[in-house]
Amino acid sequence: MFMDRGELHGYETELKREMGANVPVEIHIRIAKRGDGDSVFIETAIDITARRALEARMAELRHEWESFMRHELRNPLAAMGVLVETLASGAVSDPTTSADFLARLGQEIQRMNALVADLLTLSRLESGVDDGGALVVDMAEALEAARAAAIQKRGEEATVEMNAGPGVRAAMDPFRFRQVVDNLLENALRFTPAGGSVRMSAEIDGDRVRFTITDTGEGIDAEHIPHIFERFYKADPSRHDPGTGLGLSIVRHIVETSGGSVSVESTPRVGTTFEMLLPAAT
Repeated sequence: MFMDRGELHGYETELKREMGANVPVEIHIRIAKRGDGDSVFIETAIDITARRALEARMAELRHEWESFMRHELRNPLAAMGVLVETLASGAVSDPTTSADFLARLGQEIQRMNALVADLLTLSRLESGVDDGGALVVDMAEALEAARAAAIQKRGEEATVEMNAGPGVRAAMDPFRFRQVVDNLLENALRFTPAGGSVRMSAEIDGDRVRFTITDTGEGIDAEHIPHIFERFYKADPSRHDPGTGLGLSIVRHIVETSGGSVSVESTPRVGTTFEMLLPAAT
């Protein structure tokens, strides 16, 4: 029988393995009194590998959030403040200037609304609260609807083609699939010059549906490819880009939580192809 008299010391260290990586542990040393009156030291080692990984991830998230606050919130708010101050100082009486400034304010407000919507979507996806369920998407119908909406919004800046035969169906939420297509199609059109083309296709590949979207745009440099699905990541932060930096992260989460996978191949000044393998509907 031991009588615990409290912890004397606690510290972190690593235990060496004969093979493999060292194990980070938290050491606790306590003194206890045995039944015969003698005191003994009890040393406990707790594996804190998971905790270290969580701390590292939390540090990454803090860095991402700080970067987001600096660039995605502070900058547009500062721009809106300048526009409002200029209008208040007398520019509002100039019809041409006031119309221009009000239009720019409207654009910034729309951008921030889109950012908030994307943040809420990503939060629901990451938390698992909104997994969308396993429904069925008719690929031909979904792609045609997305194509028509994109043309209506952007006009004929680029040719948008689609190829999906009848009976090609994926087992995922139609609303979530439409979010995936809209994000990818918006990106493709944004970075494809007038006269270029975007092509979407879907086909059965075993127990999967292979969905691809290919553009003839400016492409993505190789060093950016490993990071483009990260939150807030932009290949060129200095360039004015109306995107929120969350679209591709949302695409990845939707596809993966639906049991699929997504990959990308790109050649600068030639174009980019996103490919998704989605579970086929039975």
